[in-house]
Amino acid sequence: VLGVDEEGRQEILGFYINPSESASSWEFILKDLYDRGIREVLLFIADGLSGLSERIKKYFPLADFQSCTVHAMRNVITRVRASDKEEVGKDLRNIFNAIDRKQAESMLDEFTVKWKDKYPSAVTNLNRNRDYLFTYYNYPESIRKSIRSTNIIERMNKEFRRRIKIIDSLPTEESARKIIYLRVIELNNKMRAMHGFRECKDEIEDLFRSRYP
Repeated sequence: VLGVDEEGRQEILGFYINPSESASSWEFILKDLYDRGIREVLLFIADGLSGLSERIKKYFPLADFQSCTVHAMRNVITRVRASDKEEVGKDLRNIFNAIDRKQAESMLDEFTVKWKDKYPSAVTNLNRNRDYLFTYYNYPESIRKSIRSTNIIERMNKEFRRRIKIIDSLPTEESARKIIYLRVIELNNKMRAMHGFRECKDEIEDLFRSRYP
């Protein structure tokens, strides 16, 4: 779990080991964050796991939710034929790079009409998360690319996996946990502010004041 504070500084707030990802496992994490004192959150960004947005509202009712656009694109592209992957990918990138939410919504409608007959399952799954695909347009333009995906989390997870590739030689799960914990400390000491945050800091402060007076 990576947080961004009111100064734009990024910080790993916690890491959790679960046998599988589910809404119930995420509820444990959300409760842990809440119990540790986190209250005023503007936005959560995560993949489009079913039921997750509802669990977030249980603990953070005023927070927005953004479904990761990279996950959304990947879930569509993996369901299409190789011959169509490039065209579908280009169409999706154009949607998420639209100048505003109205244009993005319109382009998604066009995408749906264009591909629904050939790939009904992929198109249906994409539209199922439609309400949470374009939340980033409600935030300042300078940080939109940073808040529309969980790329930074994915990069960290890959690094953690590399670190514990020797898992078979570790005696317990706790040993792996200690390796990750030490790396988390190192990363937090090196963390920088979110890209583009400085340009919109005043706008973010206004959002906080209006939502959490």
